[in-house]
Parts: sequence; C-alpha cells; structure tokens
Amino acid sequence: VVTAESSFREDATNAPTSTSDIADRLWSRWTSGPATTQLQRLLMQLAIRDAAFERSFAISNLATSDLAAFDQRSSELPLQVNARNRVEFVHDLASDWARYQRLKEIADDVGQWAALAREPLWIPALRLLGQFLLTQPDQALGGWDHAFEQLTVEGNVEASDILLDALCLDARLDCHLENRLA
Repeated sequence: VVTAESSFREDATNAPTSTSDIADRLWSRWTSGPATTQLQRLLMQLAIRDAAFERSFAISNLATSDLAAFDQRSSELPLQVNARNRVEFVHDLASDWARYQRLKEIADDVGQWAALAREPLWIPALRLLGQFLLTQPDQALGGWDHAFEQLTVEGNVEASDILLDALCLDARLDCHLENRLA
C-alpha cells in the first residue's frame, strides 16, 4: 500500500473508503499491462492454492500461459521467485486480496462462498467480500442484505458472522446502519 501511494493521490476525488476499495485499486495496479487477465487468473489460482497451505509453487509446474504472463508482469505484482525456483506471494495481504477477487467472481452464489467460512485463510477475503456487497446498488437481489438474509435462513452462523464483521469494520458503518433503519 505504501509503495502504491501515488496511485491514491492521483485521483483524490475518488479516494478509497474501505479496505475492499483499497484492495480493488491495488489489484488494478498489480495486474496492469499486456497480460492483465492472465495475471489476474494466475494470482487467483495461486491464492486458492495458498489457502490450501501450499505456500510456494514450482516454476516447472506452472502452465506455459501462466509463465508467459508472469514474464510480462509489472514490478508491482506481489509475486516473487525464491531461491528454490518457486513462485510465492510477497506478503499475506496479496494472497488475501487475490482470494477476494475470486470471491467477487462468485458473489452471486452465496452457498459457494459461504462454504469457505470455515477455512481460516479465506476469512479475510470473505470480510472484504462483505464490504464489497455493502456497496452493491440492489441490496435485495445481490448485496449484503440479500446474502445476510440467505445465510440467516440457512443457519450459517460462521458466514453470517463474517458479514457482520465486514459491516462493523466498514468506514461507512453509520451510513449503512441508517439506511437499514429507514
């Protein structure tokens, strides 16, 4: 975040107001360039494997297209090659935020992402997803309210607690609560 400070200053009128906003801004920065979608796919796939406690990935086992994208990466991409010729995330936030991007892809399938609430390494990404869902324009169909209601009906305490965490951790908590009281 500190090294990307300039990208937050460039557009001060649209300053991020939540951790999910920051993660989205950095995601764009990390994956910019000629291989954007391939880098996004690579990061998400590695983050899923990372959540299964596979902390580094042998270069020789990566697909040719992933290697080509990795070779075209920007210096901002939070992946590095270690001394054993294995690719790894530079820091845990990067893998959390890549998992969050994967969760955004499946945000409409509450059951699919809610099943991950019991997996410890998915919890930070699920909190970010909760903050993302708070910003959705139609809360009744695809937002936080819809997801929370569905989880409550299903009795999924773990996932609903994570959504409550996301609500409480959001910088606009007062606005969200006022909207729900009206």
